[in-house]
Formats: sequence, C-alpha cells, structure tokens
Amino acid sequence: MADFTKDKLSEKDLVLELVREISRKFLIEFRGGSHTKMVYHGNMSEKIQLPDSRAEAIQGCELLTLFLRPHYEEKKCKDLGMKKKDEDTQKKAKELLKKYEKKEISEDEYMRDKLLLMRDWLGELLILLNRTKYLGKKTAL
Repeated sequence: MADFTKDKLSEKDLVLELVREISRKFLIEFRGGSHTKMVYHGNMSEKIQLPDSRAEAIQGCELLTLFLRPHYEEKKCKDLGMKKKDEDTQKKAKELLKKYEKKEISEDEYMRDKLLLMRDWLGELLILLNRTKYLGKKTAL
C-alpha cells in the first residue's frame, strides 16, 4: 500500500494506488446511472448520491492512461506497440461517443461498450506495468 505519510509520493506509488482503486471498481457489480441511497444514523436519516460505478471505472482507466502515456517511448513500451494501441482505443472511444451523440445507441449501450473497451485497454496497461517492472516482484494489488 502507498505510504501517504511521506512528504512526497512517487509516481509509482500513485500509479499502484490507482491500479488498486480501478481493480476494486471492476470487482463490484456495476450500477448504471447515479442513484440515491438512504443512510440511517439512529433516529436520523439522509439521502446520499451514489455515482455511476461504470463511469468511475472508465475514468480510472483514462487517468491511468494519462499517467503512463509519457512512458510509451521507452524501449519496453515500444516493443508492445503501446502508442498505436492507445491511439486505436481512443479512436474506438470517439466512435462510440459519436454513435451515442447521434442517438444510434442508448446511454446504457454506450456505457456498456465503453466499459468493455476500457476493460480490454486496462489489460494492455497491466501488461505494460508488468513488463516495465512497475508492479515489482512481490507487489500485492
């Protein structure tokens, strides 16, 4: 686990913590759309807004991509063709968005398809992290 008591966090700590969070998101059942939930505290209750878990998982993958993009030019990353794979994934994501904006697909179909796209992309990013020894030999996610 990342040590957040240090004055400075390393990029590796941030990336590993983000991978953990994304992994947690993919472990839960995805709920479409944001919704409210009643929380009870003794005699009192309050409504809390729960975000769309699909959107959170997608955003986590996109953020991880932003962290790792500067490393695509490193030899190990070039060997994997990460830059091309990233461009292909971004192109597919834009095509999905266009379909949604033209109302060719519903919001649920858009979110499902983008989530599947990001899941596959996350697999590529994890291969990259493993290849570059980002995860370390005995790092537990």
